[in-house]
Amino acid sequence: MLGMLWVHDPTSPLHSMLCIYSVTANLTIAYNLGAIGGVMLGLQIASGILVAMTYVASDECSFAALDQSQRDSTYG
Repeated sequence: MLGMLWVHDPTSPLHSMLCIYSVTANLTIAYNLGAIGGVMLGLQIASGILVAMTYVASDECSFAALDQSQRDSTYG
């Protein structure tokens, strides 16, 4: 308990963030699921942009590009 005294110090900025942080009373699981969904959507958009940057439209080069991405990238 002695190590947690800095959290309970009223002059600490961490005290105002952790103990006195005012949130609405209707903060429910829907807000949590929405935040998780937003993060997942952002990750999906970012990975889609990265995949689109390496896209090859020609038939001849598509297999070579796929083979190169599987060989040269980590966990590819």
